[in-house]
Amino acid sequence: MPSIRPHEPTLPFSAWPVQCSDPDVGFAWYAGRGVIVTQVSVNHGTAHASTVLSDWIDQLLATHEADIAQFGGMLGIHDWRRVLKYDRDARKIWVDRINQRPKGYLRKAVVIIADNALLKMAIAGANLLVAVGARGQGQIEIATNAYEVLRKYQVALPSR
Repeated sequence: MPSIRPHEPTLPFSAWPVQCSDPDVGFAWYAGRGVIVTQVSVNHGTAHASTVLSDWIDQLLATHEADIAQFGGMLGIHDWRRVLKYDRDARKIWVDRINQRPKGYLRKAVVIIADNALLKMAIAGANLLVAVGARGQGQIEIATNAYEVLRKYQVALPSR
């Protein structure tokens, strides 16, 4: 009988100690220096997934508030390479939660995706909504290589 692989993060986050986890959503970490990292482990962005990810971000923002403020706001790195499609409600929840956070909480977000035109378009739309609706919060950047993003922003393996 084949072995069942436990729910665990994939590269480049597979060696990271799990801080937040949900088998139906993925993972989240506080990597220090104001950096919050998420990795989605499902291919369909649902309202549930968006709510869980947003809850983790809010929890990590609250827990590391002073550190994040010291670095000029959160740098959010979101590994959404597995996402192939998303529900309208998921997008609405994500943007609404961004808009509920205090001004200045975000210095920048980087969304790592596979080559997916639908997701690129959704992120571009969210970028506009964040820039206008969230009172000029940080810009959203699209990337395709998680290793390059971690290197560019000097993000290292977090401690527990």
